Amino acid sequence: MKRVFLLVLLIVAVYWQFFLLGKIPVPTDTLVGAYYPWLDYKWGYEVGVPVKNPPISDVFSQFFLWKYLSLDLIKSGEWPLWNPYSFSGTPLLATYHSATLLPFNILLFLPKYMGWGMYIFGQTLVAALGIYFLLGKYVKTEAPKIAGSLVFSLSGLMATWVEFGTGVWAAAFLPWVFLFLTKYWETRKIRFLSLLTFSFVCLFLAGHTQLTLYSSLLFFLFCVYQIFTKQIKKHLVFLPVIFLTLAVGLVALQFLPTIDLANYSVRADEEYTSTFNYGLNGVYELIRLFAADFFGNPTTYNYWGSVSYHEQTSFLGTLTLVFIIPLILKFRTKENIFWITVFLGSIFLSIDHPLTKWFYSLPLPFLTYSSASRVFFITSFAAGILLAIGLQKLQDENIFYYWVRRSTVILLSLLIGSLIFVLFAYSANFQIALRNSFLPAILLLGMLLLSFFRKKWIVYLVVALIFIDLSRYFLKYNPFVSPLLVFPTTPVIEFLKEQQGDFRIARADWEIMPPNTWIEYRLSSVEGYDPLALLNYAKVFNIINGNNYYNRTTRYVLLGRYPSKHLDSLNVKYFLGIKREREVTGSGLLSTQAYNSNLKQVFEDKNSVIFENPNYKERAYFVSQVASVKNSQELVKKISAKDYNPTKEAVLVGDLNLSLSQGVIKESNFKPNYAQLLVETKERGFMIVSNTYEKGWLLSLNGEERPIFEVNGAQQGFEIPPGLTKVELKYFPKSFELGLKISLISLVIMILINIYSMIKRIW
Repeated sequence: MKRVFLLVLLIVAVYWQFFLLGKIPVPTDTLVGAYYPWLDYKWGYEVGVPVKNPPISDVFSQFFLWKYLSLDLIKSGEWPLWNPYSFSGTPLLATYHSATLLPFNILLFLPKYMGWGMYIFGQTLVAALGIYFLLGKYVKTEAPKIAGSLVFSLSGLMATWVEFGTGVWAAAFLPWVFLFLTKYWETRKIRFLSLLTFSFVCLFLAGHTQLTLYSSLLFFLFCVYQIFTKQIKKHLVFLPVIFLTLAVGLVALQFLPTIDLANYSVRADEEYTSTFNYGLNGVYELIRLFAADFFGNPTTYNYWGSVSYHEQTSFLGTLTLVFIIPLILKFRTKENIFWITVFLGSIFLSIDHPLTKWFYSLPLPFLTYSSASRVFFITSFAAGILLAIGLQKLQDENIFYYWVRRSTVILLSLLIGSLIFVLFAYSANFQIALRNSFLPAILLLGMLLLSFFRKKWIVYLVVALIFIDLSRYFLKYNPFVSPLLVFPTTPVIEFLKEQQGDFRIARADWEIMPPNTWIEYRLSSVEGYDPLALLNYAKVFNIINGNNYYNRTTRYVLLGRYPSKHLDSLNVKYFLGIKREREVTGSGLLSTQAYNSNLKQVFEDKNSVIFENPNYKERAYFVSQVASVKNSQELVKKISAKDYNPTKEAVLVGDLNLSLSQGVIKESNFKPNYAQLLVETKERGFMIVSNTYEKGWLLSLNGEERPIFEVNGAQQGFEIPPGLTKVELKYFPKSFELGLKISLISLVIMILINIYSMIKRIW
């Protein structure tokens, strides 16, 4: 227990800024230090907030916001199904990496923003403890277990992904899965299978699609290996597979909506990963396995690697390979060959060669639509296990020192060779590579020297060096900020929050309020950013931006041109912009269009301005004409026409002929998953609600179910009967309803199995 306490203390030490200074592990220094309206203020700094790590802005553009939005919905007694604040409304729970149902979200109930700090810290701690206990199956002394725990929990993607709060949580449960699996094989106790199921449930709900697949595959491969090597009997795999199936059933309320959404999202349309070679690493980039910043680091603004640092770092600690290479070359045994294969196989899958390029070019949802380099989560896991085994060998066999010496020379040679290659091939970046090779070289030379001593204390010194090396890497990359910098407010934001009624905003400049950040202030926008953005809405935005409807879409739905009748119909009342001189022109200065349009400037604060759109429509409105077309091609042609006005006309695919009456909206109440209106018309009318059309929305008029039409490409529209009508809209997709039923049935089965096992005394 003392050793476990030491490990916990080491992880706490890595997060010392949070525990001692109250700083929050979230990169909102980039938000307030690089974007308006926050950039108008200095926030206590002389020249503005220094920005540490701009590339991880997704943390405050997606994950942080979705977590707290989900939390608010749950606290209000609602399922976190719909996000009304981006894309004129979009699914929330179905966006897999929103991870709205992860049990550890409960930490976010702590007062802001300490809950976020504990949530992020919890990933690293759970990962470290899980592999620590798992390593008890492979090594017999404490120092190797602590070293392996540090490598898994602090290296590579475990460090660079930690503030996203998704992938690291998923990876953190990998060792627990294997721990409880082996515990079951040892004891035949059902409680360990129940804990295995819980571990898989947490892993699945953590919001990382590739780890969901990788972990399941690794689980099956491990079982097959154990049977093949005759370490277990075949029948002992049956129950674990059943309990894995129960885990899938328990999370069906997440899986089914996600699968459903993926089918009509931009995911396949955008071909995202092909733009950066599917996230594959060149062989030369494997130098980063032990020299983290050979190609620079974004936090020092000298990174010259080919793609994103946080996506493709493979760093395992400078000394880790020193102890793994001997296992690969000489000390292969039944207990480590599986993890050697996983280690080498995961690296193979990350390297750019014809086989992997072909594989990742295949349209395999949830696997090849993301970066190939995310397999490095598995690499770190296997490396943690192998390092512990290697250090145990160092303690037990003197000959291992000789192989450590050889592997150290190999790594030093690779480092020197890489520097020579950069000198001739990328001479402009040689100084960066040379400077960032100094620390790895010192550590490797030190290890080379230590390998001649063969003393017991060397292992403890190695553990200390690994901790210093990995904690330095972790802290160099991850920003910790004052709580005062976590989504502070400004006069511009306060002005918008004070405005009455239901309205949406748009940005006249991309330098102001980056996508989704308005969610924190519960402001609604027509723009947004989500890898599973609805395809129909993104296609309509192609038209808004003056492009062809059939152009490829991306996860970024951003305004590039205005004013537009489409924006009027989407309830855009305010545009946010940067103060410009009227005569300023040039590419990217969108707000110059505002000064030359009929938009009215209604607020100004330093360099930030707000324009009001006098032509905006209310969230719900009546149209005077419905045009029915035969197919989607005709619809696209109609809504793309220059003279088309969606504020007066609704276009839909079908056969609907109406003599329309303009009605009156007497009451309206819009909530995230629900809307209620009281309307009155003399004759039949047709109403448009400018929320994005999604098939999960249900309509009732005076208590009777009625169909919702997809109008104008992506809006909700429906008939209104004569007289006074109570309109109710509710978002409750059938995929979620079915998933919820499956999850409840799976839960009942789990409970019954555990009750039965207690009665039979096998629990």
